[in-house]
Amino acid sequence: GLPEAERLERCAALLGPQARPDAGLGPADLGHALAVFRGVVLACNGYRAGRIRAEITVARAEQDGVAEFAGHPRAGAADWGWSALTSGSVDAHVLPGTHYTLLSHRGPVTALAAVLNSR
Repeated sequence: GLPEAERLERCAALLGPQARPDAGLGPADLGHALAVFRGVVLACNGYRAGRIRAEITVARAEQDGVAEFAGHPRAGAADWGWSALTSGSVDAHVLPGTHYTLLSHRGPVTALAAVLNSR
């Protein structure tokens, strides 16, 4: 594959005019965000949670998966395995859109808000 610096340059180029360094979306900024994201994924993969007593709502995007979680052992379960970690109930919902649009586009955001407010 390409060196990381070149991949970040190409990603910034895809952002077009929004990729200005003063907007926090230049290649260096993307590199910092990627480093944090990689750290989160690494921490999540190594963490072994204990069982808790809580009600959990799981909202999953219908389109596109997150590549870092492609091999998740509970990816096929509607609740991604959360029911094994709680004595409470788990409500799982698959919502239209992608992980990005669930938090940035009106329709998916409205659907997500409805799910969260139904609890």
